[in-house]
Amino acid sequence: MSHAIKHIGISYCEGPIQNQKLYEGKTYTTYRDVDRALNQLAPRDAEMLGYFKCGVVIVFDNDVTYEARLELTQAHRSQFSIVLPHVISHCEVMSGRVVPPHYRDGTDRWAKVLEQLEGSNPDMRANYAMFLDEYFT
Repeated sequence: MSHAIKHIGISYCEGPIQNQKLYEGKTYTTYRDVDRALNQLAPRDAEMLGYFKCGVVIVFDNDVTYEARLELTQAHRSQFSIVLPHVISHCEVMSGRVVPPHYRDGTDRWAKVLEQLEGSNPDMRANYAMFLDEYFT
């Protein structure tokens, strides 16, 4: 069963103070709308080698929430889809369903790293898998 989005909020964002005033605490009803806001929050300076951290909270129709941390770079200014691909990719990796590219030479190596991550346990991995199956489909 897939769940509808109730709203998506920006819980925090780095960068210019005016961006924080404009976007922190604001909610959106679609991924497209929050992605447009994230385009504006991404660094404008092409020379900037870093990123701005940004927190996004997705609230579903049954009040289940998913919190994501994004690292917005200048490249995000021109991306049409930001949040959904990010959360799907994160859930795939953290559930153990997908092995990150730099670990593909040995799946066992990634399994060991995943088990050593802080807070990692079978329930955590199952929770990420549940989000993939029920919310991000």
